[in-house]
Amino acid sequence: MKCSPITLLALASIITLSTATSEQPNWGEVSSTCHKLLRVSPEVGAPHGQDHFSPDPKSACITRCVGIITGMYDDETGISMEQLRTWWVDEDTDADFQEFKRRYLACAGSIVPEQYGDDYCKKSSKLYECFMQSGMTVA
Repeated sequence: MKCSPITLLALASIITLSTATSEQPNWGEVSSTCHKLLRVSPEVGAPHGQDHFSPDPKSACITRCVGIITGMYDDETGISMEQLRTWWVDEDTDADFQEFKRRYLACAGSIVPEQYGDDYCKKSSKLYECFMQSGMTVA
């Protein structure tokens, strides 16, 4: 089945609106949409929830797309701490979240435009790497 880019963008918009809640999105569905939008094989990148990071440029664009669709990432502000807080695991305390946030912001603050230029996929990838190194746990 072939889908036009307009159809895929509409689907992405619907997913964005439906995932802007305190419940986590269907990561598989969002990832599949991003693979279709970017015309990238589903084998590219690590499945959601794995604790490893892929420096592959196509995988970086999938990471950016998933973040944008879920409201978790924005090219201007980076990873949304507000959205992330709504997904924080219940048994973790606010102090745990604040410690994660401190580590993430310290890492993210060390990323400068010279490291990614005008490649926003690379920028989101670097921020995601900080996210993973900071010890995030989501339900």
